[in-house]
Amino acid sequence: MDDVNGRGLWRRLWWIVAVAWIVAAVRLGLDFRQQDDPVVVLLGMPWRVALGVYYTIPVLLLIGALKGAFAGLGWPKLMLAVALLAVLCWFVPNSIAYTTGQLQGWTHGRFSQAPLATGTAAKIGTGLKVAALTTVAGFAWTFVWMHLIVYLPRRLRRRR
Repeated sequence: MDDVNGRGLWRRLWWIVAVAWIVAAVRLGLDFRQQDDPVVVLLGMPWRVALGVYYTIPVLLLIGALKGAFAGLGWPKLMLAVALLAVLCWFVPNSIAYTTGQLQGWTHGRFSQAPLATGTAAKIGTGLKVAALTTVAGFAWTFVWMHLIVYLPRRLRRRR
């Protein structure tokens, strides 16, 4: 099912990446409203609604596990999947979002944590640095959820 080039792994993951990019694009679109919590403003509700890839990935991994998207993948391939998801679901969208935030001079919401850089090259560098840090956090987040949802249940079934 998987070839040596890893295209089989991409066939298993493309839909997770697509949904994560849609969520990231919606979130970036909401960031243009320049509100500290743009989702609450959009919905007009008094409670906080969380929208982001961090909340989406566990749900998508659960759906993938139930669909059998990870069936037959050993631990090394699962770790390759985690690394691919970290780069594609965190680095790519966050490099766009945080670089845009730097270039636009945004200091609201999630952009309030990174100081605004001076100069175009420094702003792009800061956006990429924040994206790289979120990629490390995204790797850890996906690693934990991949183990809880995919790897451990499979391992426990084998022991029975």
